[in-house]
Amino acid sequence: MTNHFNRHKINIGNISTYNKIFFKKKENVFDFLKKIDFADLFLYTGTTLLNFFALLFIFTQIFFYCNITVNYFTIIISFICSFLVPFLSIFYRSTHIISKTERIKLSLLYAAKIISICAILIIISIMLGSAFIDDGYDSNAYHKPYSLFFIHGWNPITGSTPDVFGGKIIVGDHKGNTYPKAVELIASYIYLCTKSLESVKAVNFIIFFASLTITYSAFSLFFLKRKYIALIISILAVSNPIWLMQSTQFYNDGFVSELFLILISLILLFIKGNAQKYTLLSLLLGLTLLLSSKGSALLFVPILITLLGTLTYLYKKESFRYFPAILLILGFLFCITAYSPYISNYITTKSPLGSEFSKTTPESYTKEYTGYSNDNLPGWLVPRALFLLSLFSSPSQSFTGVNNPFKVSIADTFRMTGEDKINGFGPLIGLITLVTIIGLLFIIRTIQS
Repeated sequence: MTNHFNRHKINIGNISTYNKIFFKKKENVFDFLKKIDFADLFLYTGTTLLNFFALLFIFTQIFFYCNITVNYFTIIISFICSFLVPFLSIFYRSTHIISKTERIKLSLLYAAKIISICAILIIISIMLGSAFIDDGYDSNAYHKPYSLFFIHGWNPITGSTPDVFGGKIIVGDHKGNTYPKAVELIASYIYLCTKSLESVKAVNFIIFFASLTITYSAFSLFFLKRKYIALIISILAVSNPIWLMQSTQFYNDGFVSELFLILISLILLFIKGNAQKYTLLSLLLGLTLLLSSKGSALLFVPILITLLGTLTYLYKKESFRYFPAILLILGFLFCITAYSPYISNYITTKSPLGSEFSKTTPESYTKEYTGYSNDNLPGWLVPRALFLLSLFSSPSQSFTGVNNPFKVSIADTFRMTGEDKINGFGPLIGLITLVTIIGLLFIIRTIQS
């Protein structure tokens, strides 16, 4: 991944081609494809999808302060910014290669290719999302209605309520004003364009494609001579049971699982990859999006930030001096986008998760979803039972007993639904957990060596 320049050949990160290959009128497409490293192409494609989602959310949150709700203009400016990011990245990474005019042509062509691929993936995602009827309870109870409400004027910042079906519908405090709603907000733009409420499930497939491309780019760093292994591992990683279980329903757990995987991959790319500034920008946008996607992100985001800081200090000390600036930028983005619901929740209930969780304890939460109480669950296990029992048991809404993690159950496979709150997310989840831990240890060792 070392930049190598000579009179004729150029190298942009992993993209190796010949000076003016982009401008030949009769260039053979197969010769062109041979000269592109797909790890870079995948990285730019995945991060463009991620950036588009994050920018849609951030711009909309800013407009909410001006009492401007969901509209087509936000899509346009988010698209333009998403196009400019890969364009500028290619342009500035080829500064010492060719003339400025040729660099502009090269950057425009490559960015246009990336946008075209992203557009195709978005269209495919909308078709897949619209092909399934969503019968999930939470999907129809509040996830999809929230996307509908946003289209009809709901503004959680100013408190304006949506005008639906000719009358005002008040969005209750129970979930509407206290839950993070980034996924529903992004989905509202899909509904705005398609006028189909079922199509909002396309967000699950779009984030899947983004996760697959970025994860492959990250794993390719560790399998330079065996890219097919990187591809296989990436497919297995992104096809996790959480996403598979919820892909045809409008829940946000699968979305968050893919976004979490994306951010882990971006951290690895930032530490070991070549396009540091580009990767860091997508990482900051992704963290901002994750924080407002689900309440559990209040735990995930600090873990990811700590991981980023630790790995930067250990393996990229020359960049660690910028870490305080990174924290300041994240803090600024969080303050803009997280006022609703976290800050407003804390002001009114003294809990960032709102009144529903202000009186909730680990013991009561564990009892609600496992059926256990303090009397029949060991004291040391009470706050940890939700996690431990979930990894090594059958998928359901109540505890049915611990399973052998190596057991494959056909019944469990067909019983998976978006309603499962605990006890595994499908067959082999325990084995997946063990393999994941081993894989992380392998990655850490590879980075060290």
